[in-house]
Amino acid sequence: MLQGSALYKNNNPDCPYSQQLAKGFSRLKFDPQLEDQYRHQLLAGLITQHKLLIGIFLMLWIGLSGLDILRFDLLDHPEQLSEHALNTLALRALCITVMSLVMLILFIPRLCPYRPGLLTAMQLINGLAGAAIICLSKREDAPQLDSAHLLTVVIAFLPWGLTWMQSLMTALTLYAGSWVIGDLLLQDPQRADYMRMVHMIPMAIFISALGGYLRDHAQRKAFLLQNIMRWQAEHDPLTNLANRRLFNEQINRCLGLGQREGIRTALVLIDIDHFKRYNDHYGHPVGDKALIQVAEILQQESKRAMDLCARLGGEEFALLHYDSDEKSLRNLLARLHERLKLQAIQHANSPISPYLTFSIGAAISDPGESAAELYIRTDKALYSAKENGRNRSELDLRCAPQAHLRLA
Repeated sequence: MLQGSALYKNNNPDCPYSQQLAKGFSRLKFDPQLEDQYRHQLLAGLITQHKLLIGIFLMLWIGLSGLDILRFDLLDHPEQLSEHALNTLALRALCITVMSLVMLILFIPRLCPYRPGLLTAMQLINGLAGAAIICLSKREDAPQLDSAHLLTVVIAFLPWGLTWMQSLMTALTLYAGSWVIGDLLLQDPQRADYMRMVHMIPMAIFISALGGYLRDHAQRKAFLLQNIMRWQAEHDPLTNLANRRLFNEQINRCLGLGQREGIRTALVLIDIDHFKRYNDHYGHPVGDKALIQVAEILQQESKRAMDLCARLGGEEFALLHYDSDEKSLRNLLARLHERLKLQAIQHANSPISPYLTFSIGAAISDPGESAAELYIRTDKALYSAKENGRNRSELDLRCAPQAHLRLA
């Protein structure tokens, strides 16, 4: 039995998520448009985790600062502040300040695109400051848990919303920086002891990177499968056009946005003339092929972001054109009839033409008009086109006298 992902690889050729799944993403990178969508969705879902992680590390650094104050006996003898104590506390304060600023920035939504860069900078500052504190302690022969520094590498692969490559480069930078800091601040034998810990970092990077790769790959695959399922729920399986569910969502979206921006939306309903006779004469497989050809014609007229082409059921289709007026709508209807005419699809059983034709009803939204009201007006225009001989378009412009456009 085929597993879920295998079932999607050969279906839905027009679905970008299916195409990406079939193409693969071994380098943990989607095509640009999908990559942007994935990154945006990922970052939006991680905001709470980011606040929690930073809060935990912030409390940890504050706690370590408190221990340093006690260790250096600063409460009872502040006048005995040594250079070592001053440098250590300054580095702690730097990290606490940076994390506090990043935490505040997380509450500003418009700065969301800059979050990965800020989190990367925060990790680098914390990691390098930690390495410097360890080296300063070693110079004073003060107790310090060296192995805890390995956690800074593991932390780079936590769910910060970074790409796998960004996490890897952050970890490698921390490794190189730890090496340089130790070489600059320490002399043997302290340097040799410190470098033994540094030599363990590549192994920690390898294990963390492997886990990060597997996690990122699983997240990306889940993203594709979830969107494939959503795409299937919103599209007609035969023509790959939007179905009625997606059409209802989009018409409400267009009218709502148009109400706020003062922009009108055109609704076009298309019904293939005498399609039952076509199916009876040629058979349903040929009828399905004709539906696909009509769908391809309609798709050529819905290229803009807010436009939508849908199959509402049977031989009935719909087009939504955002930001439309009477002139552009008339040109659109003329192109639709002309495109179908050029296809010259034989319809020997039609009483009106030897070729396949369709009837069209169209209307442009009025301010404050609901989707149901616009649909009813357009459907009446379609009914009028069919009653008046088919193979024609009729417009309901409401505010202007009703316009009729016959196209043979």
